[in-house]
Order: sequence, then structure tokens, then C-alpha cells
Amino acid sequence: MSRFGVIVPVSVLCLLLGCSLPRWRGLTASDFVAARQISQQATRALYAGRASEASKAFEAAVRRCPHDPQIRERFGDFLRTQGRDQEALEQFLAASQLAVDDPHPRLKAAEVAYQKGQFQLAEQLVGEAIKLQPQLPKAWLLFARVLASSRRWEEAVTAYMRAIALAPEDPDAHIELAKIYRQLGDPYKALVTLQALGHTYLPNESPQQLLMELAVTYQQMGRVQEAEEVLIAAKKRDPKNPAYDRLMADIAAVRASTSVGGGPSEITAPPRSIAHAGTVIPFAPTGDAPHLTSHLR
Repeated sequence: MSRFGVIVPVSVLCLLLGCSLPRWRGLTASDFVAARQISQQATRALYAGRASEASKAFEAAVRRCPHDPQIRERFGDFLRTQGRDQEALEQFLAASQLAVDDPHPRLKAAEVAYQKGQFQLAEQLVGEAIKLQPQLPKAWLLFARVLASSRRWEEAVTAYMRAIALAPEDPDAHIELAKIYRQLGDPYKALVTLQALGHTYLPNESPQQLLMELAVTYQQMGRVQEAEEVLIAAKKRDPKNPAYDRLMADIAAVRASTSVGGGPSEITAPPRSIAHAGTVIPFAPTGDAPHLTSHLR
């Protein structure tokens, strides 16, 4: 079924029943068509750089047909471009209630809630999205970020691993997981994670962020020479980035400390078994769905 598979039959039903819907008193086929046309006008105004006109048109479209989830979602997308996150969240929540089988407005609402620091709401919404579409990599990545923000490290690692399994080429999931491993004092796992990402790129095409994380990981492991080599390669691509100089100074300090026997020893083997690294624990969302009715205006 398409994302808007419910909407088209609704408009047909309007025509068959004399232009009215039993569930939504007063909604007619002409309202539905007119609202879509106004929404299209809003989109054209936005592309033309007329944000104020676009905002007014989207508001008019919602007033004309408040039960159209597509219009609500598009309005939410527009509001996010304008930095009006709270209003965007309300529109995405309303769209989520109307499109009961569509994970995408829920995921968008969860992203806004996460950015606003509303982690409990974000977790509920992304959990609903995953229940509707368990193979959605973006949902698992956001779920992992929400869990990490709450310092629920083991659950976050599991969610990151699921995201990576669904989208092995996604650099964000690998790099963020590697950072968690380093924070937990397990740079070996961080290195394995980063190397797995590196294998998806051709030589000399690894992203700069990956090279930086590799250098930091090698440094934490005491493998100073490899850290320097990776950092030199990264700096050749972006010589004006001051972050490389700062990290190189840190690595030089580590080298100086090891030369007098006071630095960290090199980690050449995993500090503990990583046999469970490939295990994925099925996600089971908990808690009731958030109440969305108040966002239907």
C-alpha cells in the first residue's frame, strides 16, 4: 500500500456518498481537492522564496481540510525549514493520528522531539514507527540516539547495530557507535566498527569524519604511529581545518609521554570478548502511544 493509500479512497467515497464523509462531518470532496490545490500553491510559493505566503497558504489548506495527513505532514516540513519546531511537531503528531499505518510522520515527529530534548516522547514515537516498519534504518538510528541520550548504553549499542545491519553503508551509525565504544573504554570495538565502515569505500575516498575517529581511536589504544599516519592523510585533504592541528598536538603529547615510559601501553587485543557484537536483540516497544488528539485543530 502507498503512503497515501487511505487518502484516495476517501476522496472517491466523498463522491459516492454525495460529497460528505460520515466520520468527519462537513468534509466534502470539494474541500479535499481545494485543500490539495492550496497546498500545492504553498509549495510553489516556498520554492519561489515567498515563505510568508507559503505559511498562509498551508494554514488555509489545513483549515479547509484538517483531516488530510499529507497536508499536515507537508506543513510540518515547511515549519521545520522556518525553525518553527514546536508548530512542526504539532502538525507531525496530527498527521500521525490521521495516517495510522504510516511510520513517516511519526519518525519526523520523533526527530523534532529528540532535537527539543523531549526524549520520552521521541522514544514513544520512534517505537511506533518501528512497529509499523521494522526494517526502517533511520528509525533504528534515531532510536539509538534517544537511548544514548538517556545513557542506556547497552540498548543504544543494540539499536545502532540494527541500524548498521539494515544500512551497512551509513557512516553516521558506525561513527556514533564507535564513539560510544570509546566512551565505554573499549577502543578495540570502536576500531572494528570503523574499519567495517572503511571497507565500504574505495581507497582514498573515506570521509574525513571517519579518518578523524580512526585517529582518535588509535590514540586511545596507544597506537600513536598509526594515529599520526591517519591524521596526516586527513589533513592533506583539508589542510585548513584546525581540528587536525589540535589532535596532532594531543598525539605528540602521548608520544612524548610514552618515550619516558609513563604513557599508556598499546592495546593489541580486545579487552574483553566481542563475540556478542553480532547479536541483535529484537526491539519490543513499551509504553502506551502518546495522546495525539489535542494536536488536531
